[in-house]
Amino acid sequence: MVEDSQLMFMSHAPGVSLPPRRVNVDESLAGKVLGTFAKKLGGAEGAGQSSAGVGALERALKANQRAAKRKERSVDETLEGASKHIGAQPEATVVVGQEAPPADPSFLSLLPGALSTPLRGPLVTILHVLMIALALLLLELTPPLGIAASLLAILELLGLRTRIVQDACAGRAQVRWPEASELGGSLVIALAAGLWCLVPGLGLSLGAWGGAAFQGDSASSLVARAQRLVRPAPGVAPSAERGFGHLTLLELEALCAPQLGDPLRSSEVVARDMEAGAVATITRLVRVDQASPLGVAARVLLVLGCLAYPMTILAAVRLRSFYAALFPPIVVRAALTVPGVYLLTVTATALYAALAVAGAVHLLPFLRGALGGGLGHGVWIALMATYLVVGHMILAGLLGRVFLSRRLALGWD
Repeated sequence: MVEDSQLMFMSHAPGVSLPPRRVNVDESLAGKVLGTFAKKLGGAEGAGQSSAGVGALERALKANQRAAKRKERSVDETLEGASKHIGAQPEATVVVGQEAPPADPSFLSLLPGALSTPLRGPLVTILHVLMIALALLLLELTPPLGIAASLLAILELLGLRTRIVQDACAGRAQVRWPEASELGGSLVIALAAGLWCLVPGLGLSLGAWGGAAFQGDSASSLVARAQRLVRPAPGVAPSAERGFGHLTLLELEALCAPQLGDPLRSSEVVARDMEAGAVATITRLVRVDQASPLGVAARVLLVLGCLAYPMTILAAVRLRSFYAALFPPIVVRAALTVPGVYLLTVTATALYAALAVAGAVHLLPFLRGALGGGLGHGVWIALMATYLVVGHMILAGLLGRVFLSRRLALGWD
């Protein structure tokens, strides 16, 4: 039995149980407070006041303890009553965010918008067609200046592609002119994409070619081809008996024929030799059984690079970082995530490139034979400039809609 003037405490520690310890009330905090209060009120004349003050303080402390116990019991009863209703309530549905995102539109529903991309920016389309036509015309009039104009036109087309892909990914319908600040970034993106998609295959191709690729006295070397591009026919003016378009034929021959012929040949002979040489080059590329092991590896890498190149552009443009084009896991994972629509885009890209080669190799000789040298070449310039710009814009629109139709699957937002 514990007396009223004593307090009992139990101390606990993990794994330790200590016996009760009795503490006199005079040693406790309340006892010390009461003692101090009594001393201040001590003295003969203040003895009555001291007893009354100590009693009042004791009653106040006890009242405070009773109030604390009642409050504790009230909290316990409230929690106990609430716990009885928790199990009876239905399981709550937790909603994260405001609402579920809408489903992605189908690629087929977005296809008409991609095909009509050039029509939604007619002024931009016309000006770019004129830019490419001017570059092709300068290739015939002054080849060095034409090469510089062609490089600037290619840079402008790269910027236009970046702008169209960005707008298509964002769901914007208008076609806007690329800003000057975007041209440098577009060039870096294209170079980064080609660095691992195309450069390895081209490097192996040069290795398979061997030292003959850099011999200046060889009619098929890279040095001879570069000289032919800059000075197709030294001392021969475009207005000579060979006619308008002769220099362009010589430049095309340097790009696609296995051997370079005499630049003083007539335009008809150059066109025939260029066409036959391009067919021979394509046939030799297709005949893998006649290639060396290094040549086979180069062809495989080129094919894989062409398959991955469109996705590298989309990843770099959408993620706004050329590092995305340099990181193969991003490109490969994205291509495998959307294989159907991406394969359609790759097929369209290959068809675009094949028709461009066919237009240079077969259409130019045909138009020259049907309409004459000057008129046929002029019509060819107009048709090729239109095709290159319009097809380029459609491919950019398709690439942006690959992301728009598979936004949730790609997860690039």
